[in-house]
Amino acid sequence: MIVGQNAAAPDGLRRCHLFGAQLQSAEVKAQTAFVAPSGGGYFFVPSLTALREVVLASS
Repeated sequence: MIVGQNAAAPDGLRRCHLFGAQLQSAEVKAQTAFVAPSGGGYFFVPSLTALREVVLASS
């Protein structure tokens, strides 16, 4: 759901399975596309915590 587009199932829901510790699984359902492409750009913005760590590590 986050990385790419997946088609809706016949019931209109998009599904994604997540796996955690000890192979516990969870299903995420969405009625609409989670990521809506606009043009050809994908932009990543790191958190403020990550930016601070990078700045402090380089100084």
